[in-house]
Amino acid sequence: MRNLSWAFGLLLLSSCATSARLATEDARANRGAADPAAVNVYAGREIGRKYQVIGTVIAAGDGESGAKAMEELKKEAAFLGANAVVDLRLEIERGFWTAAVKASGLAVVAEGAGSMAAKESSQ
Repeated sequence: MRNLSWAFGLLLLSSCATSARLATEDARANRGAADPAAVNVYAGREIGRKYQVIGTVIAAGDGESGAKAMEELKKEAAFLGANAVVDLRLEIERGFWTAAVKASGLAVVAEGAGSMAAKESSQ
């Protein structure tokens, strides 16, 4: 019984994440995967520059912080070749034992991504 409660405790502490992507026809132009660390995430659709939507991304992670869900969201967007996610949506689902955060948005290729990233880091 003691081993069972120990195993159950480890299960509760472990982090789990799931993610998915749906590419548009425009994205099928053989874009290479981008670096997830270079993907910027924006809450709205207006980001101060033009962009092309290449797909929809969704990710969910255990825990209330949402860090794992955001990490997975960036990975999925990068896989499609996106350099940004716009129109971010967050949902928090509470269960009996734990909570989960679901993040979704539009994966996009934004014009002038390098100059925008440099501008944001200098502020």
